[in-house]
Amino acid sequence: MDDMWSTKAWDDLKMIFPDDDNRSRIIVTTRLLDVATYANFPSSCPPHKMHFLDEDQSWNLLRQMVFKQEDCAVELEKIGNLIAASCVGLPLAIVVIAGLLSTVDNTQASWENIAKNKLQIAKGIRCGKFCGTAFSPSST
Repeated sequence: MDDMWSTKAWDDLKMIFPDDDNRSRIIVTTRLLDVATYANFPSSCPPHKMHFLDEDQSWNLLRQMVFKQEDCAVELEKIGNLIAASCVGLPLAIVVIAGLLSTVDNTQASWENIAKNKLQIAKGIRCGKFCGTAFSPSST
């Protein structure tokens, strides 16, 4: 269950998942610690806290997603780092941008176009809207 926003929503949803003692599990993501703790009860294991990626981790993820096992051209590293940093440590935003970059020529001009036209969307907008806009044909 992704992006759970309230304990009431968890209460409403958990009723449809019977406890048949078969050890099945439900993964819940939330930004709210009280919701995570509530949904995790009575487990003795605390909720796992996710952290944003730093700039190096962001660039490494972007580079890996675009180039797989190949090397990145030196002339793309500066703009690539800028693009990765503009994703503010959000792995999903990085993967979406990497998907866009993998569809264009690996030239500095193509990557600068992505940086100029697509990264404005990422600033101050929730990732859900960003992802939808990034893959919309009318936004290219």
